[in-house]
Amino acid sequence: MIKDRIFYILLVVGIALRVFLAITTYHSDLGAFALAGKYIAGEGKIWSFYDQAVRFNEDGSVLYLPSKMIFNYQPLAYILPSLFYLPFKGLILDTAEGIVNTNWDILHSVSVNWVLLLYKLPMIVADLAIVFMLAKFFIDQKKKRLAQILWIFNPLGIYVGSMMGQVDIMIAFWLVLALLARKNKKYCLTAAMVAISALIKPIGLILIPIVVMESILRNKNFWRGIAPGICGGLVYFLGILPYLGSPAYRAFSLFADQINKSTYAGIAISGGTAIPWFFIAYSVILLLFWKNNISFLTAFGAGLLSSLAFTHFHPQWLVWLMPWMVIWAIKNESMMVYLAAIFGWFCVLFSFDPTLHYAIFLAAREMSQLPLSIQNMSGQILLMGRAVLIGILVYLLATRRSEGANRTNRENKLI
Repeated sequence: MIKDRIFYILLVVGIALRVFLAITTYHSDLGAFALAGKYIAGEGKIWSFYDQAVRFNEDGSVLYLPSKMIFNYQPLAYILPSLFYLPFKGLILDTAEGIVNTNWDILHSVSVNWVLLLYKLPMIVADLAIVFMLAKFFIDQKKKRLAQILWIFNPLGIYVGSMMGQVDIMIAFWLVLALLARKNKKYCLTAAMVAISALIKPIGLILIPIVVMESILRNKNFWRGIAPGICGGLVYFLGILPYLGSPAYRAFSLFADQINKSTYAGIAISGGTAIPWFFIAYSVILLLFWKNNISFLTAFGAGLLSSLAFTHFHPQWLVWLMPWMVIWAIKNESMMVYLAAIFGWFCVLFSFDPTLHYAIFLAAREMSQLPLSIQNMSGQILLMGRAVLIGILVYLLATRRSEGANRTNRENKLI
């Protein structure tokens, strides 16, 4: 009882911390969800919200509205938060325009803004839900509590959900649900959960081949094994189908620029041709998994990490990986890997402009910029963070022999 009491005290502290940070911080990314909430929850334009933010001239050029806002994520990135906004329709209609990043008057006039809590609420709920889902991966009560406490105070979860108010935390939520479905050997459901995460941002699509390979290996039947791939593809297609007729969706979201960032770094093989490091690492992961040299859990996390390690990714993207990192670190007794990932993330974070770290606080908006000597270090800091993440990826694949000797034992050991 005492230990449970301590856990619930820590949980309350974690919730209070999230509420405090939610009302004292702001990043411009939140404006897109506020504006989409106005169109979807406030005006009921769930099928046409993409086309509300921009107009197209007769020559095909884009005419931006005063908000200068575009919706460049997949549909659920805007629909899921808007479901939380529905009970507050009147408040959303009154305040959404003030949250858009072109309207600084409200945000600069105060150091605390309670309206921000409403707009960040869907992300905070997803963040806190992960606390309780992580316990389901462990039998030992101490490991359950350790996983939960690590997430309650996980800096990435807090930063992305409560400070930025970004939907990347929802991707992490659906990926944890996918791992839970796989734990129960429900491979079609696993692929469906991954596909739902891809309807927020499409990174999850790279995990479906891993789920299909696991299904084939477990079922020992190719045609039954590929069923999860069909399920995942169908869920994703049905999710984007209603928006394929939208000019704005096709122009800004269907093949958004972020999709290509994972393929920037590569090995040059001719003057204008390079093989992306992501393709190389991902291929190695699939081969090692197929040959039973790494577990499903390792392949799942390494697949996500391979899409980030060689990329100039945004700080919030690493949260996709962090629930998996908690699970993997505890099960493999490798807490240093978890801490190294957080260190690498801090390096990446502070290499970006101040609005993503100290100037994210409303009270610090008017502060002067960091000294030039510190700004000049950002490139080296960024490289250090990237190097740590690449090192973790190599470590995951280099230690494969110790965990991959027997598929049945491995299943029991990991998830």
